[in-house]
Amino acid sequence: MDIKDGPGVDIVADFLKVKDQEKLISMNADVVLMSNLLEHIPDPKKGLISIARIMPKGSLLILTGPRRYPYHPDPIDNGYRPSKRSLIRDITEDFVVIDVAIVKSGTALTANLPKENRIIAYKWMSGNANIVNLIKDPIRVLRILKHSIFPVSAYCCLLQRK
Repeated sequence: MDIKDGPGVDIVADFLKVKDQEKLISMNADVVLMSNLLEHIPDPKKGLISIARIMPKGSLLILTGPRRYPYHPDPIDNGYRPSKRSLIRDITEDFVVIDVAIVKSGTALTANLPKENRIIAYKWMSGNANIVNLIKDPIRVLRILKHSIFPVSAYCCLLQRK
């Protein structure tokens, strides 16, 4: 399922919209995989509430997303990079947490990422990286260093709908 049609997309729907939620509820899914989505919607907490609405009681939600990862708009990136503790706090009362883990990889420059993701990361990290712009924007310098040195990571959760 995706909000936009494309190769490999079986269902075009927006799980945040009531009309599409009704269609998804009728599917009665036992397992839902929400992979790298919460950072691409305006309100991650509302996203969790919406996904709970379409899931039957007892069904499982596999939830993944970035913990430490560069900005990557598709079409937006809301900056949602929760710690384990804040992620558990953000999960609505509709779920039982079975397991939560933070998985680390290489740095944004060395991780085994698809080429298009590396290009986006490089562009975001360097921006207009001439010396004058870097002097004017020390925060960008810190971000470049952080994402060059520290490993990217992702959160992975297994939740059960109450």
